Amino acid sequence: MSSPQPLSSEAIYAELANQRYGAQTAPAPEPAQPAPAPEPVAEPSVIDAIAEDAAPPKWPADAPTLWPYLKLPFRARAAFFTKYTELRKAQTVVDELKVTRGEFGTAVSTELAGRIFEAYAVMDELLEIAAVDKRDYRAWVMDHSDEDFTALYAAYMARSQPGEASSSAG
Repeated sequence: MSSPQPLSSEAIYAELANQRYGAQTAPAPEPAQPAPAPEPVAEPSVIDAIAEDAAPPKWPADAPTLWPYLKLPFRARAAFFTKYTELRKAQTVVDELKVTRGEFGTAVSTELAGRIFEAYAVMDELLEIAAVDKRDYRAWVMDHSDEDFTALYAAYMARSQPGEASSSAG
């Protein structure tokens, strides 16, 4: 003998109406099948985080050669960190716009886009400081997409940390 299926709210209301008023209402619809339970979303494990850290982002194809920032001359290194501080401030402003504004209207979307491209401009200046050949770097940026550019930045920052994988300069 099978157990009774749970009734939908419509079926329950129809049954109550039948009991109270007789068969004046339409027959109760078939009981609805319960919706399948959503599959649990797995949280990243510690092992996932370690694996992600162990495999830094890859250099984009034909990426320009960049010096690790600790190999830059002192004046260039100072300029690099000045730009990096400027970039962190720009990223904070973008994050605050995303959090505090909620639904984006055209004006907010335009402001946010402007701030994001300001951050990209600072990233560009920062990577140009690290470029071994400034002309090759500039040509590469002009010939590649924003996605390639942000991939280059991510790979550079991940791989330029002391003790990390080597830079594109070798």
